[in-house]
Amino acid sequence: MDIISIIAGLLKNTKSLMEFEEQVKILMQKVFTQWVGDVFEKNEEKGDALE
Repeated sequence: MDIISIIAGLLKNTKSLMEFEEQVKILMQKVFTQWVGDVFEKNEEKGDALE
């Protein structure tokens, strides 16, 4: 599932825009954390780990 579909689902299933904003904020934090983790894992695999 792509990020746009997830956000559309959140918008459809939330009762207020404030709740939607909070849910999107949490989603973005999770996505960013995952992406940063993926970058570090790939660097580690290549032997380019930051020290």
